[in-house]
Amino acid sequence: GKYFEIQFSPGGEPDGGKISNFLLEKSRVVMRNPGERSFHIFYQLIEGASAEQKHSLGVTSMDYYYYLSLSGSYKVDDIDDRREFQETLHAMNVIGIFAEEQTLVLQIVAGILHLGNISFKEVGNYAAVESEEFLAFPAYLLGINQDRLKEKLTSRQMDSKWGGKSESIHVTLNVEQACYTRDALAKALHARVFDFLVDGVKRDLLLTPKCLYLIGREKVKQGPDKGLVKEVLKRKIEIERILSVSLSTMQDDIFILHEQEYDSLLESVFKTEFLS
Repeated sequence: GKYFEIQFSPGGEPDGGKISNFLLEKSRVVMRNPGERSFHIFYQLIEGASAEQKHSLGVTSMDYYYYLSLSGSYKVDDIDDRREFQETLHAMNVIGIFAEEQTLVLQIVAGILHLGNISFKEVGNYAAVESEEFLAFPAYLLGINQDRLKEKLTSRQMDSKWGGKSESIHVTLNVEQACYTRDALAKALHARVFDFLVDGVKRDLLLTPKCLYLIGREKVKQGPDKGLVKEVLKRKIEIERILSVSLSTMQDDIFILHEQEYDSLLESVFKTEFLS
């Protein structure tokens, strides 16, 4: 599920390295076995956010959120979510993700939770958002026009080409398809945030070795000292806990719904740095 490359000096001491993320178990955002929790960050946010953060992000009790209530498990005896939320913020500071970007990350994390509370009803064999009230706040947090979000959740555009001509067809989804679409968007958002954080680790801490040796040549590059490398390896372990609870041996292929179709929508959610 994850790949570490650690670089060593000729004396056998760690000088640097990098972490690669793959096979993230995105399905845990929207479904789990009974008694299992979702990703740690959701519980950390609810338990550890300040009163001001809770107000701005619409954070309330854990059982309020559909995605978290699915398994009925909210607490783990040996995990202090409140304390670990502060460790998460500190770890982001260490890798160069500061207050403004942290706010964006937390907005998206909260937006995912609120996204799961959007439900649908059947109107003439087609899906319609059951309550506009539950649509407004995730749209606000994710920086998306509310009508645009509703359109993307309940319909899709299909492009067909034939006879040298192209045609766009607007297809309205049924309730089951709309639920899958909502969940696919939630998983895609979580994956983008996770990739952004992993890129932060690689970019700011793990990519520069103390010295770069080429066969038959002398040292050609100087980087961080041993103390910094030890701090890097320590923080690498911490940052892995920000969003990751487990990694699967298989890709989550249950429903990757028109991922390319979401590019324009996700671009309106993420700043440029989130799409790096």
